[in-house]
Amino acid sequence: MQQYTHENVRSIPHLPIYCDRYEDYRQFSPRHWHDHIEIIYVVSGSLQVVCGENEYTLQENEFFVINSNKIHGTQSYERVRVLLVQIPYVYLDSYIDDYGHIRFRECYDTEHGSRKYEQMKSLLKLIAHIYLSLIHI
Repeated sequence: MQQYTHENVRSIPHLPIYCDRYEDYRQFSPRHWHDHIEIIYVVSGSLQVVCGENEYTLQENEFFVINSNKIHGTQSYERVRVLLVQIPYVYLDSYIDDYGHIRFRECYDTEHGSRKYEQMKSLLKLIAHIYLSLIHI
C-alpha cells in the first residue's frame, strides 16, 4: 500500500483561509492530503488532478473542489497559472452545522456556462484579489 504525506497548509495569522497563485512550467505535486477543503482554479494552461482513484484534466477557466482529507495530487505538462484557495476544516466546522458529514461535489465539468458556475469563478477571482492585496503579493 502506498503511503501519502500529510500536507501542513501554511496560513497567514488572523485570516481564515489560505490563497495562493502560482505560475509554473511542468508543475508536479505528489499525492497528499490535508484537512482543508481545496479549490483549484486554472487561470491559463491545463492541469491534471488526481483525486482518490480518479483523474481529471482542468483547462483554462475551470475549477475543481477537493474535500477535506481526500488524497490528491496535481501535475502539468505545460506552463500553467493556477489560483489555489484552501479553507480549514475547523473554520468551516465552526460555521456550518454538521460539517463533518458534508462533502462537496468535486468535478463541475458539466456545468460550464451555467450561472452558478460563472458566479463561482467570479467569487474565486474576487477572493484571490482581496487576499493577495491584504498580504501584498
